[in-house]
Amino acid sequence: MLGIFKKKASIPKNDKDNPDYGTMQLLSKHEEAEEQQEQENEDDQVLAEDKLQTELEMTRNLELSAYLYNEYKWKHPTLYFEDGQRKIDFMLMYEEKVGTPIDKKNARRRRCFEKAILAIGIELERTINDSETVKYHFIKVHLPWAVVAQYAQDLLSRARLLIDDSAYECWSAYWLHRFRIPNMMASAMPWKPNRFLTAPYDKTKLHKFIGRENLETFFNAAERSRLAYYILSNTLYGDRRAGEMGIDRLIEEKAYHQAYPLHDGPYTDTMSEEVNKDDPAPPEDYLNTRHMLYRYWARWGAWYKYQPIEVIRLYFGEKIGIYFSWLGFYTAWLLPAALVGFIVFLAGILSMGSNPVAAQVCNEGKHIKMCPICSPSTGCQYYYLSDNCFSATISYVFDNPGTVFFSIFMCFWAVSFLEYWKRKEATLAYRWDTMDFEAEEERPRPTFSAFAPGKRQNPITGEWEPYMPPSKRFPRYMTGLSVILLMASLVVIFLIGVIVYRTVITIVMYGSKNLRSMASSISGFTGGLLNLVLIMLLSRTYSKLAHTLTEWEMHRTQTEFEDHLTFKVFCFQFVNFYAYIFYIAFIKGRFIGYPGHYNHFLGLRPVDCGPTGCLVELATQLAIVTVGKQIIGNAKELFIPMFKNYLLQRKIRKQLAREAKLKAAKDEQKNEQQDVQDNPDDPEENKKNEEEEESKEPQTRWLSDLELLKDEPLFEEYLEMVLQFGFVTVFVASFPLAPFFALLNNWVEIRLDANKYITQTKRPIAEKAQDIGIWYSILEAVTKIAVICNAFVIAFTSEFVPRLLYQYTVNEHMHGYVNFTLAHAPPNTTTEPCRYKAYRDAEGKRTLFYWELTTWRLAFVIIFEHLVFGISVLIAILVPDVPKSLDIKIKREKFIVDKMLEGDDVDDNIDKVSVRQRKISEGAPTLINGNVGMDDPRYFDGTSIAATDMRYGRNNYNNRPRFNSAISQFQGNKE
Repeated sequence: MLGIFKKKASIPKNDKDNPDYGTMQLLSKHEEAEEQQEQENEDDQVLAEDKLQTELEMTRNLELSAYLYNEYKWKHPTLYFEDGQRKIDFMLMYEEKVGTPIDKKNARRRRCFEKAILAIGIELERTINDSETVKYHFIKVHLPWAVVAQYAQDLLSRARLLIDDSAYECWSAYWLHRFRIPNMMASAMPWKPNRFLTAPYDKTKLHKFIGRENLETFFNAAERSRLAYYILSNTLYGDRRAGEMGIDRLIEEKAYHQAYPLHDGPYTDTMSEEVNKDDPAPPEDYLNTRHMLYRYWARWGAWYKYQPIEVIRLYFGEKIGIYFSWLGFYTAWLLPAALVGFIVFLAGILSMGSNPVAAQVCNEGKHIKMCPICSPSTGCQYYYLSDNCFSATISYVFDNPGTVFFSIFMCFWAVSFLEYWKRKEATLAYRWDTMDFEAEEERPRPTFSAFAPGKRQNPITGEWEPYMPPSKRFPRYMTGLSVILLMASLVVIFLIGVIVYRTVITIVMYGSKNLRSMASSISGFTGGLLNLVLIMLLSRTYSKLAHTLTEWEMHRTQTEFEDHLTFKVFCFQFVNFYAYIFYIAFIKGRFIGYPGHYNHFLGLRPVDCGPTGCLVELATQLAIVTVGKQIIGNAKELFIPMFKNYLLQRKIRKQLAREAKLKAAKDEQKNEQQDVQDNPDDPEENKKNEEEEESKEPQTRWLSDLELLKDEPLFEEYLEMVLQFGFVTVFVASFPLAPFFALLNNWVEIRLDANKYITQTKRPIAEKAQDIGIWYSILEAVTKIAVICNAFVIAFTSEFVPRLLYQYTVNEHMHGYVNFTLAHAPPNTTTEPCRYKAYRDAEGKRTLFYWELTTWRLAFVIIFEHLVFGISVLIAILVPDVPKSLDIKIKREKFIVDKMLEGDDVDDNIDKVSVRQRKISEGAPTLINGNVGMDDPRYFDGTSIAATDMRYGRNNYNNRPRFNSAISQFQGNKE
């Protein structure tokens, strides 16, 4: 190009007069074309080098990740068939009582079912543990690769393509590291699984995926158990119209008694219990995933450590993984809320003595006679205002300017929590490859497939699936709604019963001068306990009823089923748990009338709140329900599974002990004869050696897991936490310690749930989940209810607005406030002159101050609600649901996956490298706690592929620091 410019510069001013003008123009065009062609060739060369280096980079990642996917090193012998090669993917068990006739119908069902799954290609192996009373039949299920490949493709199982070495850590670890503060919360778990770029499995592209060298471990144990359960749940063994399909139906019919995947091994010390002490392998090789999760997560000593969410997800599946991630996220966010609430509560206690209103009640109240709070004919008597001195003093702890600030803070806290959880949820869905699960991957439920009246084409996947028209489902929806309303009415009936109980107790106690001052507190406490007992009983009954109704509604997918079940149960539980609290906060004491014109209900005059209001009673009720429910729930989760496991283990071991004794007696007789022949001089020594050999035999995994309880769905766990979220937010203005108690409970809850899944229950079937489902919508609804309820509690239940209005309109120093809030009983309406709490004149009419106060109360509600909702919308706008960096990663990952699945170039490179023959000592990457050391100086400078591409550009590989030297080193290692 420079030559062209020079030639043009030498052209005379009069171009047309130059005889070489035309020749020079042709030469210039010709040279320009040559330069352009040369530039295109250079670009093609750069693109070719770019492609080659990209392939080398992908190959290098494929090779490195081949070393790092083993979940654990030691293979438990009883996790396999008798040949020691085929791994058990699922277990079926049924028992037969010795001496009773065999159920021929169930025997036929089992034969048909096993024949059907054998026809699919599944392999079975049977083993029997029998005793004098019971025979336990165990059927081991193994999925050969041909079956796995077919169903993995149908179910869009994700297969590994490329290792993702990008760092991922929580924000607390990041900031602690940045400020050089030791992180005591960091987990020391030896296995930290890598993340992989994945794609839906395709049989035709097996050569492109990682792990194809060993097809038995191509998919991990959780994914194989998911595939096995899907096949077993959808296998037809009889008449489809009668619903004779799937293992769940067989368990209902008692043809099989249990079906479960196996744990990886014991959760206790493997070396001391199940491994031969003379085995030369190092102890750390025997750590199975279950043992690691127990040691570094489930035991109580790990309460302050980070949860190993990635390991939890790989072992239990995405559904349980996202639950524990949400629970940990929620617990972490409770920390600032609990701290602020505790400070507000402490400030209220310290400032109790400086409350002028309480001082007026205690001092001036000695001369103010109050009207009876219930009918004198039932035993209530006149009393002095000073009798309420204690409750007036205590009420300031929950009714002060600090609680107003805290309620506003908690509203913003709840909104921010939900917005940031959406970001966290999107990150988890990206990392776990479940962003499109509900739309593309989820299949119909087996029950729906069996009983659906028709079929239609899936609008997304194009496949023909069972279908139930909305016209047939609508009547079932209406039936479910009717049941919800019926049960809610039952809750209201019990609520009325509690109110009548409190009224009667209060009347009885007011008849005693010694108990009169504590009548309200005692009746409130005992009424709260009675309400809690009724709540727990109704909850258990309705949960079973709602499950039956939801099954009857015939929902297509498991997600739809759980969403409708959740909606039904939560609507009822919300009424069940909050009805009495709403009554105290917004109804009690507001519609009782005034002296001479009292209202009556069921022949009784409703009990008033008293001159100090209902806020103390509201706080007491919240404390009873919140803390009491937590204590009862944790005790149930701790002791009931342990007790059930004890009974189950005792039953099974007692039955098998007799078999063991008979077998031991026969073996002993046989061994004695053999010992006499082999070593007649020392038969006792031979007997001792034989016993030692028997003690070394590993315990069968299927029998150990049989003694565990069946795993329970996560519904109850979510429900417990969402109800707690309601107590933390909805009435937090009257109970600032709710977040603090919730934080303490959740620290215990995480370990209880972890311990339950690791030690008390069978291994759950791995299930996928894209998010927490309808629970998020419920949390959003609870947050909106919380904003409105807190506004009304502050405005109408507490004394904040009346005190503020009196201070600015009547007396700045609050002198005479108590006297101002008390009205005189109208003449000739009581036997003695008395006062009652109301803004009325001597004739019982509302005063002008009452209407002015009502106006300001409504204005406060409107301002509070608009302020909080307005800032909430602003927070939602400023905090995007998907972080921008994550959006770039998703697009970048899709680009890489699409490129890797194009053509056969990657497969050719892999075949040339043959990583399987290279040992770690021959140049494998550094391993740090089971992870690839991507900052290993022999490969890269610590920058991930995606980050490097973003930083230097895809077409600038030559500009990457030390990239060429890394590739050269890689090729040297390969050679």
